[in-house]
Amino acid sequence: MKWLMLLIASSHALPNWEITDNLTVSKLPLDILEEDKKYSNFVRALKKFPELISRLKSNQPMTIFAPTNDSFEEEWSDDFLKKILQYHLIDMEVKQYEFQEGMMLPTYLKPDGLKGRPQFVKVWEKEGQIVIGNEYQQVKVDLEGQKRFTNGAIYPTTKMMIFPSNLADQGLLTSTPYSIVTFYAAIYHTGLATILRDMEGITVMAPSDDAFAALGESVNKFLFSAMGRPFLAKLLLYHIIRAQPYPIYTTDIGTKSTSYETMLMEKKVSLQKRAGVGGTVVVVNDHAHVSYPNLLGSNGVIHILDRVLCPFQFPTGYE
Repeated sequence: MKWLMLLIASSHALPNWEITDNLTVSKLPLDILEEDKKYSNFVRALKKFPELISRLKSNQPMTIFAPTNDSFEEEWSDDFLKKILQYHLIDMEVKQYEFQEGMMLPTYLKPDGLKGRPQFVKVWEKEGQIVIGNEYQQVKVDLEGQKRFTNGAIYPTTKMMIFPSNLADQGLLTSTPYSIVTFYAAIYHTGLATILRDMEGITVMAPSDDAFAALGESVNKFLFSAMGRPFLAKLLLYHIIRAQPYPIYTTDIGTKSTSYETMLMEKKVSLQKRAGVGGTVVVVNDHAHVSYPNLLGSNGVIHILDRVLCPFQFPTGYE
């Protein structure tokens, strides 16, 4: 039994490392990336920006979504490239088993339009595969190909992620299961598109096409007529929350009803999380529900509603 006692004693002298697949605890993220030649283009781009390299030489928690050489694109200006790279660096550790549908991961990209808050990468599960990105673009993540370090992991991706663009970008119109074509048509019809384009830290509650259709044909004809345009403008302003310190994501909304001022003077909307069928739902003004949350933009966020919020009575004959 002497040999067994020696073995046990020697095991207590080993470093207290977590033993998992592809774990390289003793190395920093940059070391791992540099050693794996399939990331050489990614590393070369990162080295253009000393502040990013400094971060990769630290032991702070982080997750890296690393595009391999065959998926890497570099034909951008340095300013745009830096934002792309920042969008691939997550400011927290995400273990392989922690990925799940609906997660929002904070990145190193902090656009001016978000007033200091990080841009997010969203997580979906599609056909048993984890994909990440935003409504503009989703890319597959190779979870099995991870390489771990002390406080994080590197995950290969099938292509580079493009960060969200301005909320005035009409590419958002059909990028979700709930089309908001009517809402954008109304925004441009009333000349309010500058609000979506120029405001920072904006939160928009956008009724879906079905929500507008539920108002009825006569109401919609009125709203989009010359006579109804002032009413439509007021209706839209009521769906835009006046600038807060930062955009309001559903992760910021609690179970206690909270009121926020809208762009329609002296009019407020209330937001609250409640238990619903299949999970928690966000309720607006006690009756409308968020059908699709957190449609990301570079200057704010859109939540798609199942009903139109009406802050006034329509003229007689158009109810």
